[in-house]
Amino acid sequence: MASAKVQAQNGAQVSMTNQTSDVMTLDRSKDWSGNVATSLPQTIRPGESVTFAHLSDGDFGSRAAVVYTGTNAAGVPCGWVLAWDAPAYTQQSPNKVYVVCGVKPFIDHLDFNQIRLSLSASTSESNATDPATKTSTTATINESIPNKATVEAIFSLIP
Repeated sequence: MASAKVQAQNGAQVSMTNQTSDVMTLDRSKDWSGNVATSLPQTIRPGESVTFAHLSDGDFGSRAAVVYTGTNAAGVPCGWVLAWDAPAYTQQSPNKVYVVCGVKPFIDHLDFNQIRLSLSASTSESNATDPATKTSTTATINESIPNKATVEAIFSLIP
């Protein structure tokens, strides 16, 4: 007898806030499963929060990453990475989020396979700080909307 499936998550609602003093620009993105409902925000102005929906891909859920770039307080090019995994059935695998930040050449050399491995080893909360560039990022993922994961990330600078 086949077991009945529980209600699946149908995607992720992703919110990102730019708490830096520079405009952040989308550098690249990766969809491992699922896809963006409309389009990714191309820029995030200082103090601005942006939101987009990432739709589930059937049984695999919503798993993706975005990379935004900007500058730190000293004008050094930097990058901020956000990755999430909102599986269709959280009973089999929990929601996960992963973030990293730093100088742009470091971020440029991160490939999406490395990011995916780090995401797989992560939990529902992730924080990163780079003391050299004084960049910081934090993110959480939860199920506050019925049948949809909510991802919230803050890209910032540390004093």
